[in-house]
Amino acid sequence: MLGHDGWWLVSDAWWDRAALTRGPGATKARGQVADFSFRLFVVGQTERSQAAWTNLRTVCERLVPGRYEIEVVDAAEHPELAAEQRVLATPTVVRIAPGPQRRVVGDLSDHSRTTAALGLPGNAELPPEWRCDS
Repeated sequence: MLGHDGWWLVSDAWWDRAALTRGPGATKARGQVADFSFRLFVVGQTERSQAAWTNLRTVCERLVPGRYEIEVVDAAEHPELAAEQRVLATPTVVRIAPGPQRRVVGDLSDHSRTTAALGLPGNAELPPEWRCDS
């Protein structure tokens, strides 16, 4: 359904208030496109779903604060969206913008790999405990 402010809300679950999140430091006006746009597919309100949500927000706040959007989609409630994005397992995050699309499956707990796989700014901007300097 379309939310009261024209943004896509996908569920009445735990992430409702932030179904589309811009981050606390966002300065973009409504209607402007964020630099990074993600769609996180989950099934239900599981610990793994919540971990993926928390880990994605943590990485985005660290590396691209205020420049991202996250849309959360419950694939069980919206199987057509999951099929459209060819999501076969959850949680899966799809980077919608900038193109080309990229995806990561799992709870995103390995922040260094998540950062690299989603094409976010590199290791130089990561805290030492997240770096993958191999």
